[in-house]
Amino acid sequence: MGTYNFTNVNFSAQEIYHTIQVYLTTDSSPRCYKPSDPVLNSTAWFINYIGDFISFVTLNDLIMFGDTQLLPFILDPVNLQLFNSTTISTSVIIFYTELLYQANPSFSATLLPPAFLCFAPASAFTALSSQYATTIMQSLHQFCTDVGSDVTAALAESLGSVTSASISALGNYSTGLSTGQLSSTPPAVLFSSLSVLSTVVSWSQGQALAIVQSMLSAGVLTLHSSDSLLQLGTLVTGIPSEVIANIPPGQLLMAGQSPVFLSNIITAPIIIQESIVNQLILVNTSSDSIVENVPDDMAMLIPRVSLLNLSPSSVATLNRKQWQYEQAILFFDIAANGIPDPANISFQLLQGFTCTSVQDYDVVKVQNLIKGCRKRGNTKIVLQESQLMCMYNYMKDYNLNTFNDYPADMLLYYDYSLIGQSVCQAYFSALGNADFTVFSNTLAFRRQLLFNNARQCLGISGLNISQMQLNVLGNMVCVLNGSYIQNSDPYVLEMLKRCPDLSADQSSAVESMLLTGHTIYGAPTSWNVTTLTNLGSLPLYLSSVFWSQFTMNNKVQFFRTFLPQQIRGSVSRVLISNMMTEAAYSSRPQTKSTYRAKRDTACTMGQITQVQVSDGSFPFGYDVTQFNACLSVQVLKDNLATIAQKAMGSGYQRVILDKLNQAYPMGISNKVLQVLGPASRAATSDDISRWTVTKIDTLSNLMNSTYGSWTPSQVQAIVSKYLSGTGNSLGSFELNALRGAKLCALNTSILTNITSTSLQHAEAISVSNCSLEQKQALFTIAEVAFSDRTLYKSTRATNTISRTSYFLTQSLLGGARLPYVEALCRSNISMDLNTFISLNQEVINALSVPQVKQLLGRNLPDLKTYENASAVHSWVVMQLQSELDTLKLNITGGRASPTPTPANNMNTTAASNVASSTTKPTGLLNPKHSHSPPITVTLTPKLTFTSNPNCIQSQFKFKSAHSSQSPADSPPGCYHGGAPLLALITQNISMDIATFISLNHDVVMV
Repeated sequence: MGTYNFTNVNFSAQEIYHTIQVYLTTDSSPRCYKPSDPVLNSTAWFINYIGDFISFVTLNDLIMFGDTQLLPFILDPVNLQLFNSTTISTSVIIFYTELLYQANPSFSATLLPPAFLCFAPASAFTALSSQYATTIMQSLHQFCTDVGSDVTAALAESLGSVTSASISALGNYSTGLSTGQLSSTPPAVLFSSLSVLSTVVSWSQGQALAIVQSMLSAGVLTLHSSDSLLQLGTLVTGIPSEVIANIPPGQLLMAGQSPVFLSNIITAPIIIQESIVNQLILVNTSSDSIVENVPDDMAMLIPRVSLLNLSPSSVATLNRKQWQYEQAILFFDIAANGIPDPANISFQLLQGFTCTSVQDYDVVKVQNLIKGCRKRGNTKIVLQESQLMCMYNYMKDYNLNTFNDYPADMLLYYDYSLIGQSVCQAYFSALGNADFTVFSNTLAFRRQLLFNNARQCLGISGLNISQMQLNVLGNMVCVLNGSYIQNSDPYVLEMLKRCPDLSADQSSAVESMLLTGHTIYGAPTSWNVTTLTNLGSLPLYLSSVFWSQFTMNNKVQFFRTFLPQQIRGSVSRVLISNMMTEAAYSSRPQTKSTYRAKRDTACTMGQITQVQVSDGSFPFGYDVTQFNACLSVQVLKDNLATIAQKAMGSGYQRVILDKLNQAYPMGISNKVLQVLGPASRAATSDDISRWTVTKIDTLSNLMNSTYGSWTPSQVQAIVSKYLSGTGNSLGSFELNALRGAKLCALNTSILTNITSTSLQHAEAISVSNCSLEQKQALFTIAEVAFSDRTLYKSTRATNTISRTSYFLTQSLLGGARLPYVEALCRSNISMDLNTFISLNQEVINALSVPQVKQLLGRNLPDLKTYENASAVHSWVVMQLQSELDTLKLNITGGRASPTPTPANNMNTTAASNVASSTTKPTGLLNPKHSHSPPITVTLTPKLTFTSNPNCIQSQFKFKSAHSSQSPADSPPGCYHGGAPLLALITQNISMDIATFISLNHDVVMV
């Protein structure tokens, strides 16, 4: 019937198929099939009842025809041949292929039509002869655009030993070769196959290292020219940094002119990129030349000290490059003054906006720069709270009506009382694009305030929020608690997909709403792999109750694509691990076995091979016990990089480390450690003692923060191993690898050995997790490294600090001592409040109200916003309220002013006061033992203390009460130590007032 010509009739082939489709979907499924009836027991069902109309069949039709009840027909060769048509939809072919391998998991790929090869599982390609494997690969190259990594691994296994011919046959599927196969391939074969290997995309770091290091070690490859670098193509990611350091800078500059080289090198480990930038700087060390020579996407790796002498003529070059915030603040003024229209300034430069940078601009110019930070299409600038509050301070006196003209994040800090009811919805609609995670802990309470205002504006009553209201709220939906989520329009689920994270309460509410079946995802009994895919990121947060609604096959299919996406997207590995644990608990029954992992100590799930490891869903289906039982030491060695990346969770990681200790009883080398990845985090001190950590590449890869956090003891052990290597020290590369919490894990004695040059060329270091002693040790080095005298070779003495020096030391100011901060007060730098509250509390407390006013400059209004921060509160309660009032910020909580006493001079007044006083002083001012007239003194932290120039603190030793030397015999001003001074309080020594006011200021403050 399908061969008839329908041009002369008033019905079409499509209409005929519709009649067939209706007939076959009525009554029992599948229609017209009874195994016991000789007339209706034919398995050629598709040929018999659909025939040439097969091109009209949809996926939904197949499901209605019988779904898995069609299995008896799937293996019939005539049906299989019928589906071998280019006019059949891809979804139908995929479904048929899935049913085919449910019916026979070992069905050979050699029997498949070419169109089916693209969707066949890896099991179809195992145990093929080398000849068949080569033939099938030709079909795959011709018909398929996306072949699974497990399939390429199966094909690579089938080819046997690796030769030039097999590499040529594999082509882009060479990524299926394990690092074990590549390491055992003769280097000459690898070198002769570079024309193929260099074009293969998606090499893992382990594979690239194995290939390049094999050729370098054998001497068949030398890297001294741009041509040799370009010859490597996609394999450049496997070049060791020590090799980069020996390539002439000019040759690297020439290689950088190739777009292909640049697109490959930016995927290399960060230490490789840093090494290239370091070499390119040597071509010409002028700031303008450096920014010209370093590739745009690698500019963020340029040391900040190399960017201090940029000329205005470099503005166009700066505007096209990628920068970090700590770099952009150094040359923000070049962009602001060199590009008239802020809308033409890149977000990479605009992220350098600070009150320090713009305080000398007129208000109109600043406001235009703020407008330049608004969203552009789907691109949004990333700004910090201090920047946003600075922007708000410039806009707060103006009534904003066109809210979309400003960065949405700034609106988080806008005074809602200035917004009228008629425009409040427009305000919240614009605010919906904001990042609600930008709030510091101090101002996190504003999230609730904003939501309360939104409820009033939008008329939200009770817990129900409509779809229209949800659309207005936008990203504010991410702060809703579980009660609101459960009672709102189901559209809330679509909004929650945009959230960077969900709390346990929110996750539970999402799951409860899904399980009701009253969402677009339907009843749980209808859920399948498409449901999981459509849920976006939500599956990351759901429990085993949710996952039990899916078959094991659904979950495996989903994880094959979902897990690689999440790992590439730098999603928390803990979150991924928890999801896989929840998903493994139970599954909905399915036709075949559920593959439920058993806890047998023997391997019951099947030996783990290179094919299983390459599956995107691996190691799902293997619990830790089975993972241990089914993974051989040899397979781990051959596939370490892949297994270490995928096997998340401390249990799996412990298995990996134990097997590596078996594989390498004499110790684990740099080469192995460089691909250990997340598995390294489960290491004990005993494990680390067996590691060889002597290369910066090893240290840098181990410290990669995307692999998880380290404990301080682990960091100490690893860095100790590294520093014991010949010639190793904490240079700039090492500091970049350790910056932040990891650096704070090191002993102060190690930190003091950092040179000022190393600190100069390192990226900005966060010391928020460091002890005060560590902060002070690092700042002592920074004060020299980033002083104006060091940076500009100046010999002129000055009592101020330049903005550049301030920016360079800003992240380390937690260790700054009082004199340095006092110098900042005189330097017109407008310190932001987050930096201010990071200062040593004793230093903050020692500042006067006028000094703080000077120090904060344009950011002074934020002092009121932060008044409940502990650092600010501690300072406030020590100030005279009368002085706080001079700030005109309505800050309260200061001390009452003392009652003034007329006097001609301090000594006569003090004597007369004490003579008539009935107050009995205690401690240091006990009049019973005083060598001067006893007095009662009201002290404020603003007294100016002097010290005896003849007293050298390091030489003066405090003596106990049993010493023959009395305090009165000691040189005034020498009681600098806190502990000795506190000891005096219990000794009734009656210190005279002249000695008291000469004490060290910080000690008296204690």
